[in-house]
Amino acid sequence: MILAVIPARGGSTIRRQDMKEIYRVNGAVYVNCVADLTKDISFNDNPVGYVMPVERSVDIDEESDFLLAEQIPTMFEL
Repeated sequence: MILAVIPARGGSTIRRQDMKEIYRVNGAVYVNCVADLTKDISFNDNPVGYVMPVERSVDIDEESDFLLAEQIPTMFEL
């Protein structure tokens, strides 16, 4: 999740629900032609995106992230 605090008119903040949608690379899927890969082109230079549901896009960097991710199938009946 990406959080941003953007001052609104009147000195308040904008609710996240009122913000413009944003997307970020999550590193889950890369689709490339092998012939197009060179030492100057990486896997994530592909300009085409795939929007994943939040419950299937979990960033696991530490053991605590993994423990939380293990609970997702029961939360969303996956």
